[in-house]
Amino acid sequence: MGRARELAELGRLLGEDAASRGVALFGEAGVGKTRLVDEAVDAEREAGTAVEWVRATEAAREIPLGSFAHVLALTDGAHHPDDLLHLALTGLRDRAGAGPFVLAVDDAHLLDEVSVALLHLALTQSPVRVLVSVRTGEPLPQGLVPLWKDELLTRLDVGPLPREATEELVLTVLGDGVPASLLDRIWQLSHGNVLFVRELVSTAVERRATG
Repeated sequence: MGRARELAELGRLLGEDAASRGVALFGEAGVGKTRLVDEAVDAEREAGTAVEWVRATEAAREIPLGSFAHVLALTDGAHHPDDLLHLALTGLRDRAGAGPFVLAVDDAHLLDEVSVALLHLALTQSPVRVLVSVRTGEPLPQGLVPLWKDELLTRLDVGPLPREATEELVLTVLGDGVPASLLDRIWQLSHGNVLFVRELVSTAVERRATG
């Protein structure tokens, strides 16, 4: 809700006619980056594009290509980073097949350096298109920044929902009988941060159910 412009831009930038090879979606915690990536990925699937989802985590950050483990079919001899990269890139190419393919990486700021190197190879040595989400203000792996600085990816910044969309979201969940004072209170507390809005609305629903 309230993201029609961002979704349209993601669709355009992931298209085969786009100047770059994908998108780096930036935003603060709680603004809805993951949901936007989900929606964009669903649209790509509906259009017949193959998609590979990678969710980077703190736990996998200390392991080379830890977040890409499900893509790899490692052998006992594949311990050198170059071997790991070769296997991972081969795995992505195999999954891509002959048709269009999108690699989506959520929370790319948590990737290890070898995984970032894989993204660079995928962008420069394969037909894969890439969509990554990055949390604004977080320290970034050294090799990640050149992906948009060198225009392999287009940077797209997403902010909180505007007030009108925030109120529409609240009314959709709670119904039209929400008093203006509550709408104003939710806006003042959340300033359109979707995560905060969700928590506030959930609290309102719980209070309504028990009141």
